[in-house]
Amino acid sequence: MRDKQNTTGSDLGYFTPEDYVYTKQLMIGDDQKGNDFFVKFDGVFGITTVQINNQVVGHHNYGYGSFFI
Repeated sequence: MRDKQNTTGSDLGYFTPEDYVYTKQLMIGDDQKGNDFFVKFDGVFGITTVQINNQVVGHHNYGYGSFFI
């Protein structure tokens, strides 16, 4: 939640600094099972950990850079 009283000020958009979780559900059809997949991320900020089915599959430590897992 944004709060103009936050010590982060406008640098972080007045958001409270904390860990945030973004969730996306991907549906893979039976005809795609056994294939390799890449997931592209654009504009992820900060230190990022990517999990698939609760298993860590990668990290990215640079803000706002595109990357693939």
